[in-house]
Amino acid sequence: MAYTIISQNNSTTTLADENGNVITVPSRSILDAGTTFTLVKLNNNTATLEDSNGKVYRDIPCCVDLTQVTGFNVTKINNNKATLEDSDGNVFAGVPCVVNLTGTGGGSAVIEELNVTPSTSAQTITASGGTDGYSPVNVAAVDASIDANIQAGNIKDGVQILGVTGNYTGLTPTGTISITNNGTYDVTDKATAVVNVPTTAPALYREFQLDNTGKLVPNTTTTHIMDFTGMTDVGDYLLAYAYADNTNISGSVDMSDLTGIGSTFACCNMFTNCSGITSADMSSLTVISGNNACQYMFGGSGLTNFNLSSLVTISGAAACTYMFYNCSGLTSANLSSLTTLSGTANAQNNMNHIFERCSNLQSVDLSGLTTITGGGALNSAFASCGSLATVYIGNTTAIDFGTRTNQFQSMFYGCTQNIDVYAPAANQAKIESFSGYPNFSGTGTVTWHWRS
Repeated sequence: MAYTIISQNNSTTTLADENGNVITVPSRSILDAGTTFTLVKLNNNTATLEDSNGKVYRDIPCCVDLTQVTGFNVTKINNNKATLEDSDGNVFAGVPCVVNLTGTGGGSAVIEELNVTPSTSAQTITASGGTDGYSPVNVAAVDASIDANIQAGNIKDGVQILGVTGNYTGLTPTGTISITNNGTYDVTDKATAVVNVPTTAPALYREFQLDNTGKLVPNTTTTHIMDFTGMTDVGDYLLAYAYADNTNISGSVDMSDLTGIGSTFACCNMFTNCSGITSADMSSLTVISGNNACQYMFGGSGLTNFNLSSLVTISGAAACTYMFYNCSGLTSANLSSLTTLSGTANAQNNMNHIFERCSNLQSVDLSGLTTITGGGALNSAFASCGSLATVYIGNTTAIDFGTRTNQFQSMFYGCTQNIDVYAPAANQAKIESFSGYPNFSGTGTVTWHWRS
């Protein structure tokens, strides 16, 4: 195939073949315009050309490394690759094109301009209908028409999105919602929420108030009392069964202002079976003198600890009987400030059964005791405490037992494990004379250690 140079500059050369087809190739050597030449050799991506006057041009850039040929025809172009056939019938497929050609024997590619409208979905654009490619491709700017939700009413006031300035200022709350039960409520569109959840405290408790000394008395002026702030004492029966079996109560009970409980059955069964209660603060309480004042007060509750760090005297008959009965969460009991269990009756029973069935109770500190004159004061105090290992009763100072000898009656009833008890050496003879010594109804071994 012979070619004639039509024009040339420093970067490209325009050639015409014998059929008038025009191609443009990169220039490496300057060729004389109007010269006809023959393709002599293609090798290592360069061509050797010979013009009609016999002048040879070497190192002209070409597209592939081919063997020596005398000419070629373009038989096919697809995806920027050409299929060439030389004069000897050799076919070279997949040859990269350096110019745009179409059809057989050369020609120009069909390139058209394309305008693209943006979309919210991905678009794949391919040439079709006789078009080989697109140039230029014009992509329009995105505006609010791309999404019908881009409206001023959907955009925050003062914020602009794609040319649309928002004017949404939010809802203006109106109206009132009345809440009478615990729960979660949507009050976004309400101007006012009136909350009036009824208390879970029983009516008995709501019928009382504090007098000017801090004692709970029948209510004559206020509707109810919802906490124990300022309460220093409790009147007869006023908190008896007040919260019994109430599972809505949970956490800690704060009765830290309470200094004395001097009335009959004042707090009897107050928190019985309140499984949600875990702790009780009665850190200011010094004396419990009312008969049955704290009987079963926390029986069967979820207590894991209590604070009676100021308690000195228990003098009421059965004042603390069963007070912590069946509190399986207790692991230790510190009553080291307690000095006196007193009373005149033979069956005073100040602390009888106080820790009965506290199955996880391991240690009890009553090391401050100096007086135990109430009859049956510690009767069955630790009955069926299956984990109990250590009990301190008094320190080194002799305990005043008075004339009675039944203070420890059945103290370890139902305990099958071994228990160590520490008591004053000064009381060894007295305690050894008590009926039931040394095990006091326990079936394990109770070892007494005498402190001096």
